[in-house]
Parts: sequence; C-alpha cells; structure tokens
Amino acid sequence: MANQFNDYSLENNLNITLKINAYSISNTTNFVNQFGKTIDELLQHKSKEYDIYFYDVIYSKRYSSHFLDLNSWIPRNHLDMYTKGVALETCKYNGKWVGLPFHIDFSVLYVNRELFQKYELEYPKTWDELIEKGKFILDNERAKGNNELIGYNGLVSDNESCICSILEFIYSYRNSKDSKVFPGFDSEEAAEALNKLKEIKENLSSDQIFQSSDFETVNYLLSGNAIYIKYWNIPLGDKYDKINLPGKKEGVSGTTIGGFDVGVSKYISSNHKKNAMIVLQYFTSKEFQKNYTITERRFSGIPSLYDDDDVCAVLECDLFKQFQPISRSFVVDNYDDYDEYSLKFRTYIAKFLFGNESISKILSNIIDISKNYSVLLSTDTTKVGLIFLIISCIIIMIMILSLLFLLHPKAKYAFGFMTIDFWILTIFGCILYLGFVFAGYGDATKFKCHGKMIAQTLGFTFSLAPSFHRLVCNFPRKTHFTGWINQNRYIFILSFIVLDVLLNELLFLSSYNTKVKIIDDGKNYKICQHRSTIGYVKFAFIYLVKFIIILIFSFIIYLEWNLRRSYRDVRVLIINLIMNVMLYTILAAVNIVNYDDYILHFVFNSIVVMTISIFNYILLYVIRITWLFQDKKDMKRNTSERSKMASYISNSSNKIQISSLSVVERIKLYHNSNSIIGGKTVNGVSRANSVIHNNPSIKSSENNPIKSSSDSNPEESVHAYSFA
Repeated sequence: MANQFNDYSLENNLNITLKINAYSISNTTNFVNQFGKTIDELLQHKSKEYDIYFYDVIYSKRYSSHFLDLNSWIPRNHLDMYTKGVALETCKYNGKWVGLPFHIDFSVLYVNRELFQKYELEYPKTWDELIEKGKFILDNERAKGNNELIGYNGLVSDNESCICSILEFIYSYRNSKDSKVFPGFDSEEAAEALNKLKEIKENLSSDQIFQSSDFETVNYLLSGNAIYIKYWNIPLGDKYDKINLPGKKEGVSGTTIGGFDVGVSKYISSNHKKNAMIVLQYFTSKEFQKNYTITERRFSGIPSLYDDDDVCAVLECDLFKQFQPISRSFVVDNYDDYDEYSLKFRTYIAKFLFGNESISKILSNIIDISKNYSVLLSTDTTKVGLIFLIISCIIIMIMILSLLFLLHPKAKYAFGFMTIDFWILTIFGCILYLGFVFAGYGDATKFKCHGKMIAQTLGFTFSLAPSFHRLVCNFPRKTHFTGWINQNRYIFILSFIVLDVLLNELLFLSSYNTKVKIIDDGKNYKICQHRSTIGYVKFAFIYLVKFIIILIFSFIIYLEWNLRRSYRDVRVLIINLIMNVMLYTILAAVNIVNYDDYILHFVFNSIVVMTISIFNYILLYVIRITWLFQDKKDMKRNTSERSKMASYISNSSNKIQISSLSVVERIKLYHNSNSIIGGKTVNGVSRANSVIHNNPSIKSSENNPIKSSSDSNPEESVHAYSFA
C-alpha cells in the first residue's frame, strides 16, 4: 500500500514518502483493545511520530479531539462521495469529520449451500425459520452419523465480535425495515431477541461453539462442516452462500458496521498536515477505493461504487444494497472508555447465555453501564431530588422573611453591629451557598462544576465580608485607614467580590472535565474532575486564600475581644469561623470519598453545604433575633454598665505613649482595651494597666510625666469612646 502511494508520489513529483507501521493480530493478543490504547497513548502525549492513523470505526469519538476536522482540509466534492453512506455514522462526531473510511466491514450469514440443496430447503428469512430448518438438517445429519456438524456458531466469544453480534441481533427485532432506531436495552424487543439467541444456542449449538474464537470460526468456513456461520464478510467459504442475517420478521435484518477509518493528527507541523491530507485523499479517492475493493474484495465507504460493473463482478453488490447496518457508536455517547464498556457488556452477556442470570437482570446491568444516572426533580427513580428542593426553598423563604426582624422596634439592641443593607448582604450570602445544591441536579457539566465553586466562594464572601468590614472599622485604634474603610464600605465589599471573580477565573482557565464514575454492578454517574494537576493546585490555592482571610479575621477578633461595642458579636463570630473551618474540612473529605451510589454522592455533598449555609445563618443572624426578646431590665443594665465604663475611662488620669510599645505589647493593649483608641496615646484602661504595670520599660505618669491632653495635638491625643 505504501509502495502504491510512493509510486504515485514519484509520478506526480509530490516529494512525499509514505512509511507504514503495521499493528496486526500477529503482534497482539487482543487486537482491537490494544490497538486502540496504543493510538490513544500516542495522541494523549501529542506525539509527532505519526501523521496519519488508521483506526477502528468505533473510536471516532475517542480520537475526535486529536484529529483535524476534514471539513477544513478536504475539497467538498471529495467528502460528498461519502455523505450517502455509513461514513456519516462512523466518521462524524459533533459535526466534525474525524476521518474517512479506508474500508468497511459487515457481518453476514454463511449458509451451507450443499446441505440446503440436499434437503431442498429455502434459505431462512427469520430467526424462527433458521431454528426450524437448522434443527431439521442437524437431526437428519446426526441420524446418518454426521456428529461433527455444527448448527450455528453465534460468534459471541470474549472479544469485540460479541458486542457486534448482540447489537445486530437486537436490531433485527425492529418492527419494520424502515425503522432505523435501535430498540433499546430496556425494550421488550431486546429481551425477546436475547431469549431467541439463547434458544438458538440450545437447539443448534453449544456453549463451547458459541464461544469459538475467530480462528476456529474461519476453520468452520474452510471445512464446510456447519449449517450456518455468522461472520464478517471475507473472501472465503466456497461451500457457502452469503445472505443477510434473518430477523424477527421477514425483510427485517441487521448487521454491524466494522472496518477502519483514516484520520490526520492535529499535533504535526503545517507542512506535514498538508502532505498527510494528500495521502488521505489518495487512499480515499474513488479510483484507489475501486482498485482496493476489487483486489482485496473489501467493501468501500463510497456507495456509488456498488453500481460499478467491475466492482460488482467480484463483490456482492446486491447483498451490500440490502444491508441494514447499525453502528456501535451510539453505545459510547455517554461512556468515555469504549473498551471498558465492551468488556463489561461481554461479561453480562456471558452470564445470561452461559449462566443462570435472568434476562431482566442482565438488561438492567447493561442499561446501567451505558447510562449515567443523576438526581433529578422527577420522582421516577428517587424522591431525594424533590425533597432537597423543598427543603432548600423552605430555608430560602425563612431567611428572606426573617429580614423583617430588622424593622423590630428593639432592632438597634440586637442588630446594631451593622447597618440593614449589610445584614441583607449577609443573608444573601447564606442563600448563595444553596446554589451548590441546585448545581448538583442532573448530569455534571463543566458549567455546573464551576457553578458549585462560585456558590462556595461568593457565599463565603457575602455572608462574612460585611462582618469583616465592621470589625475593621471597630479596630481598637482609630486611624485614617479605618476611617477610610468606614467611609467606603461598598468598595471594601466589592474588593472581596473582585478577588473571588479573579480566583474563579483562574480556575476556569484550567477548567474542569466531567468524568463518568464507573460503578461495578451499579449505576454510573458523572463527577467533576480537574483537567490536570495545575487545576488541583489552583483549587487548593482558592481554599488557601479563604483560610488566610479566616486567620486575619480571627486575629482582628482577638484584638477586639474586650471591646464593649462588639463584646457579644466577636464571640459569635469566632464560633462561626471555627464552624466554617470544620465544615469546609468535612466538605473536602466528602469529596475525596469514592461513592458507589450517585444518590449518596449528591446527598452528602448537599447536606454539608446546606449545613454551612444554616450555621452561618444561625450564628450570624438568628442568634440576634433571640437578643430582641431579652428582658428590658437586662438591656438597661447593659446600657448602664457601658455608661459607667465610659465615665471611668474618661476620668482616668493615666496616659500611655503607644508608639513606645512593642508589637506584642500593642497587641495585648488592643486585646485588653474595651473602647476605641483615637490617636498615638491612650488613657489608662483598667484592663490595659496589667500590661503597663508588668512592663518595667513603661512608667506611670507620676514618675514620668507627659503632656496632658489639653496641651497635646488633638489628633494625637487619646479619646475614650463609650457606646450605648
């Protein structure tokens, strides 16, 4: 083949030399699977070693992202030669011409001509006729001592031929010839077809014969010692006539599309791409395909060749025109690894044909490996989706309605920590977390994977950033920075939102992939997975940033621990932060666990995120509602105590120069302060005195007098504030 092209290249001065590296049955034990994996490894590593690949027709989806779209490289009239044939089913994926057929194969039924002539029988047109006539011949021949005669081989051995045989057998149970739709594994036709195949085995064959290898099957063809042989169309078996496989009804048949396509790698240089396209066009040209079909007696993917007298002189053109083909491609639409699918499929079929598994159980298992399950609002499979939707909606309504408490006459005692708009943002953040739950419905997609992350990051920001802002404004020492933050509170919140957008955009660039989680004897489902290690690093970085924010948040809370203005608030906030760290850790652990059940995967993830939302809501908001209903005497007592403290601070005669304190001493000072410090010096505070008196480097005003507040610059003097 390479020599033919090289001669053509030489004659036309193309300056292209073709070399072919053959990968055949002789150098692998499982040709289709190993061949597919070898090509896959080369393409995954973006190898430039090979320009053109010949591949099994089943792998068009698998290689589509690695091959050039021929639409952009091949002339339209060249592609048009293939558009009316099976190439549309085997070479196109998502509108892209992944390759073109090099040659195609179909399975046929070989019927023993001599035996049918001997008993003056017509060839069978239905499966029932095949059993009836085959049993008649078999019984008569065995009565004459011909005990070596085989009735029907089945071709369901543990290789790719098995899945082909099963698919075409079920396809032959369509209600009419005009129907092009596969009945489906959940149909009555599928159960009826497989039961019929088992009936054929029990009447005309045996377990051993049904599991015969390709080598043994070819020997049956050469020996002529079989009534029926189901096999691929090959130029062997002179004692047999080839006919279409029978069907449930006369005129209905089925045959699996096999063969090899040819595609061009997108990882090679531009010059190699151009040369590769010349080679591809040569092998898929009508002239080459005609000669190849005649010499090799292989079917071509160009339908018009079957009206050519030269081709029809050596090939069964009428047989080809009667084929009712089915592609295996539909079984991999929801499955990433066809080889794994095929292996599981064959295992289940063997349990039915050669074991005692029921047809309903087997078909259910086959459906499970070819279908992705997910939690939906529909209650057809489970009520979990509807239950979580109802719970989420109830939580959202409660959160929204609870905002009315902000209008309560005593709201200033319970919600004075922040303004009303910031409380609304906090509640909005708690609601945003629930977006994670809603993104869990249906099959996982890249959009939903990013949506879950956005719900977590923005939920965190909106629920906690307003409180963070308030803490910064309440910093024990009054500075220009805290004053600016207080005056530009929306810019402060917006900066956190922008940070989240940038972090999520960073993650989006590496993007997610969705992977089918394969469950043995269970229900498969899709999960989110990062494309590469870089994606996992970016994901970890986002969590690290949030953890750093929590640490800063916690540090400020420590500094403001004794501030009368936010005495209860900081204690609630620190509990909230601890709960967030714990729950996010649990969420990370839940995502690491491998679940064999798609419902458990949804439930555990949803429960953890809903718990984060509810705990934030309770600790940030609901607990303050309980403060509204405190006894009025308690409120007055608190107010009185604060007033007394303010008076005490205002009348204190001690004064400290803050700039003279070390960092640790300042931290202790801020931590023990119960009011905001206005400048560079601070009036002695009862709790701060313990820091001062224990530090020999700091002397009291009696031994080391400093300027009084009346003599100092107003901006540098210390002001003690008390808040009712």
